Amino acid sequence: MAQSKANDSIGKKMNRPISFVKVTTQYENVGDCLINRELIRLLAERSDVYLDTKNCPVEFANQIHSVLEHSQQNYKILQGSFYASMLRARLRQRDCFWFLMPGGITGKGKIGSSFKTLATDLPLRINHALGVKICQVGASFGNMSQQHINLWRQRRKFFYVFSPRNHLLQSKFNVESVMDIHQDIEKCLAFYRTVNFVVSNRLHVLLMAASQGARILALTGSKPGDQSSGAKLRGLLMDLGLEQAILDHNQFASDNLNVHKFPGFVVTASQQQSRLRQAFDALLSSSFSNSTNNPISKTN
Repeated sequence: MAQSKANDSIGKKMNRPISFVKVTTQYENVGDCLINRELIRLLAERSDVYLDTKNCPVEFANQIHSVLEHSQQNYKILQGSFYASMLRARLRQRDCFWFLMPGGITGKGKIGSSFKTLATDLPLRINHALGVKICQVGASFGNMSQQHINLWRQRRKFFYVFSPRNHLLQSKFNVESVMDIHQDIEKCLAFYRTVNFVVSNRLHVLLMAASQGARILALTGSKPGDQSSGAKLRGLLMDLGLEQAILDHNQFASDNLNVHKFPGFVVTASQQQSRLRQAFDALLSSSFSNSTNNPISKTN
C-alpha cells in the first residue's frame, strides 16, 4: 500500500489547502470510525490531507486509509512529528487547517495545575500564532464541570471554527469568562492579539483591539444628533475614517447580531500610524520654526 500520494515540494495542486488530522480514539468503536472516516472523506475532496494514525487501532487506521486510497486526491500518512509537519507547511506558506476529532468530550473532575493546562494548550497556542486554522467540528460536550466549561470558553479564541454537535451544546460556550487585565497595558494588548472579532460600545476597547489586528464593530446605539456617549463614539470614528466599523442603530437588535451579516472592519494600523506621525511632525516642526524666528514668543 502506498504510504503517500502527496508531494512536499511545490506541485500542481499547491493552491489547495492542507488539512491535518491526528486520529486518536479511546475505544475500538465502529461509530467513531465512521464519523472520522466521513470527516476525512469530506476533507480529501477539498484539500490535501496529512493524516496521523499512529495512536489508534490498526483496524481503525486501515479503514480510514482506504478512504484516502480511493479519493484520487493528494494525501500523506505522517510517520514523523505531526506538529513539525504543520510547521514545515506553514513555512512554505501553505494554507493549513488542523481538524480536531469529532466525538465526545467530557470533564467531570477538577482541572490540574495552571502549568499542566498551559502545557496541554501549548500546541493550540503555537499553531494559532503560526496561522494554522484550528477547527473543532461535531464535538459533543457532556458531563462537564463548570471549571472545564470555563476552560473551553478560554480555548475558543484559538479556534477558527468551534462547532459543537447541537445548539444546546453551543450555548454552554457562548459567554467568555471575565478577564481583569485593566492594571497591565501589555497584558491587555496581548489579550487582544488573541481575539479575531470585537464588538463594543467603548472607544478604548475598539482602538486597542483594532491596533492588534482584530476586526471591530462599534455599537453606538444612538441616533444622529444625539448628545450621548454613543454619538461621540460615532463622530470620532467618522473623523478617523472608520465609519465602516459603525453599526447603525437601525441595523441591529442585541439578540439578532450575526457576524456573517456584520463581519466587522479591519483597521489598517500602518495608515493610522502614518497619519499620527505626520500630524506630530507638522506640529513640532512648526513649533521649532516659530520659536527660532520669534524668540520673544517663548513662554517664561
